[in-house]
Parts: sequence; C-alpha cells; structure tokens
Amino acid sequence: MSDGSGLAERQARLVAALVGGAEPPPGFDPALLAATTAGLLGKRAGDVARAWPELAASLGPDWGRWFAGWAAGRPPGGSHADGLAAARHRRAAGDLTGAAAVELAVREAAGLPWWSARWDRAARVLRIAGRTFVFRAR
Repeated sequence: MSDGSGLAERQARLVAALVGGAEPPPGFDPALLAATTAGLLGKRAGDVARAWPELAASLGPDWGRWFAGWAAGRPPGGSHADGLAAARHRRAAGDLTGAAAVELAVREAAGLPWWSARWDRAARVLRIAGRTFVFRAR
C-alpha cells in the first residue's frame, strides 16, 4: 500500500505548473494547463482588483492583461500581498500615479508604528494613534 507521498509530489508539481510557472508535469496537456493557468490568473486579477480598486482602475481595461503578465510565474500571495507587490512594481517603474499612488501610500502607512509620517510623490501620509491622514501632493 502506498503512503501517498507520490501523489503529494505529483500534486505539488501540478500546482507549481499552474501558479508558479514550472514545467507541466508528465501526462498533462500543456495547452489545457495553459488555459487553466490563464483562468486562474484572471480570477487572481479580479481578486486583487477588488482589494486594490484604485490600482486596477489606473490601468482601466488593460488591468487584467497587465496583471496576468506581471503575475505569471509568481506564486499567489493573497490579494493584499499581490496588490502591494504589483503597486510597488509599478511605482519602481515610474508608472504609478494619482489615486493608485495614494492607495499604495495609505496601505504602506497602515503597517507603520502608531505615530509616523510617510512622504511620497503622490501623498503625505500621517499616522497618529492608529488613524491615518492623507494629504495629496500637488
């Protein structure tokens, strides 16, 4: 009787191919795996868009395609972590402006100590006693 470790290994390889960009495991149709991966990336883009509405809105109808390209090969970290990483990626590239940049500044400030300030190109964020105040930069 098998201990199931072979099954667990095969399942791990399948998941790695679907969400981590690994090679398809033997016995799986690469075209079907690619279609499933595309569907999972679309679902993930929708989840991140709900958690980060300004980030998604900043790309408009290109959001899903941009996010899928960015997320391909990156294991999911959850909608908050994925949005944070994607927003930071866009900021590093100089592509994050307006309300999306403010959204990122506010989210980053949420992890700061109970009193702190964060200056960003898009906003000045002041955090006092757990409350966050945002002053948009001009």
